[in-house]
Amino acid sequence: MKSEIDMLHKRGTWVLVKLPPGRSAIGNRWTFVLKYGPDGAVTRYKARLVAQGFTQVPGVDYFDTFSPTVRLETLRILLHLAAAHNWSRGQDDVTGAFLHSKIDTELYMRQPPGFNDGTGQVCLLLLSLYGLKQASNVWNAYMNGKLTSAGYRRLDYDSAVYTRQCKAGNVILAIHVDNFLSFSDSPSELDRARKELHNLFEMKEEDPNWIMGFQLIGDPSQGTIAISHRQYIDTVLKRFGMDDCNPQRTPVESSIVLTKDDCPTSAKDIAEMKAYPYREIVGAILWISLIARPDLAFAAGHLAQFNANPGMTHWKAVKRVLRYLAATRDLRLVLGLQDDGDASVGPVNVSTQDKLLPKEDPVTATMLRGWTDSDWARDIDDRRSVSGYVFRLGGSTVSWSSKKQASVATSSSEGEYMALAHGARQGLWLRYLLHELGVNADKKPTWIRVDNRSAISVSKEARSTGLMKHIAIRYHFVRERVADDTFVIKHCISSDMIADGLTKPLSTHLFLKFVDSLGLMLV
Repeated sequence: MKSEIDMLHKRGTWVLVKLPPGRSAIGNRWTFVLKYGPDGAVTRYKARLVAQGFTQVPGVDYFDTFSPTVRLETLRILLHLAAAHNWSRGQDDVTGAFLHSKIDTELYMRQPPGFNDGTGQVCLLLLSLYGLKQASNVWNAYMNGKLTSAGYRRLDYDSAVYTRQCKAGNVILAIHVDNFLSFSDSPSELDRARKELHNLFEMKEEDPNWIMGFQLIGDPSQGTIAISHRQYIDTVLKRFGMDDCNPQRTPVESSIVLTKDDCPTSAKDIAEMKAYPYREIVGAILWISLIARPDLAFAAGHLAQFNANPGMTHWKAVKRVLRYLAATRDLRLVLGLQDDGDASVGPVNVSTQDKLLPKEDPVTATMLRGWTDSDWARDIDDRRSVSGYVFRLGGSTVSWSSKKQASVATSSSEGEYMALAHGARQGLWLRYLLHELGVNADKKPTWIRVDNRSAISVSKEARSTGLMKHIAIRYHFVRERVADDTFVIKHCISSDMIADGLTKPLSTHLFLKFVDSLGLMLV
């Protein structure tokens, strides 16, 4: 605490003044954080003074609050490219990042607990402070100005990523709040860029294999990088008393359908269920699924539907996911794979219609491919279907989604077409992003596989058929992208549909095949 206060005084974060009439001072508190290393050992004990920004008045104490952070898809793409092309990587953390930027409003704060001089004065903030509503926004504006002046260009399709082209090599920076993740095809250029960053900001070097709470495990002999959640999963299991549970091979039982009928209705039952940490567990599962565990995406989304009022059946279901995590804590998403040898890539059951398509090129590390799928009306509460998509770069899964559709599909073909549009939007963004990164994935069409021929036909025909004439216009943009050769939609048999496990629970045999097809490997 003393070192934190000394740093705040050294930077001139505030001056002590009398509180002007008619103004109020916000509070603050101390937070304490343990920093862990790759082996799980505590590396640092950190105390931070945090302003109680929830008491700030909008339009008076703050205005803009938005600040970008690197998208997880972008991060996985960069890690895949780094592994596939043997790029150098680094990570640096800005010390007291929010304290670099000046506050943009007149704001008063009470003196910190334990460091009050007893004069009755308050702190007039001169610099931003953690916890303020606008803290990340003003820091990002300051950081952007510094990086731009150093020759970096901010990407249009991920505003937390910067690139700079130099004679010795290219440098890419991915920003997560105050962490700078750096990539370069030239080790010497990366070293030079990082030294320059340390001159722009007060920074300390961090382990590049420990990012955002997960571990990166490189295999130079295979040219791969694997994302491991082992330590976080162990922490979650221990936190919820499941570290010694009986494991399960699948996260969701395929024969059970969860519904709102399982939610408690009496005040007594509702009160009893509030004692169970259902929401906290679902949140932890969701975070794991977003980082590197697409095998959990359907389970996380399905269970989250009952967050407002979970019942005992839902509680048992969420515990089953923890049992599955206990069995698969060493499951890792492998990036950098050049090819996957997936059966759905080859000429499986090629029809006359598919023979008219252009021949697909051999898979390379920078080739983008997609799969989209949908269940149909499985949810008996609202009968809305679930869309799922998977996108691979080379043989590595870099993007996925499991999302309930916005309206009821009146047929399986309609549900599949809506899922195709959902995936095509993501595919279009991925193409633009890859182009900005210099991959030039937009030079050739992106192949998207669908296991419903009627949906494929609708995507290629600019006419309203009897069963599809009512579909919302937003889904029909995919026709335009097929017509201009942005996408080629190809049929694959259902047994080769990689996105199947993102739309519904699967039997053990099919689920294990689904996990393997995603590039998840148990170590």
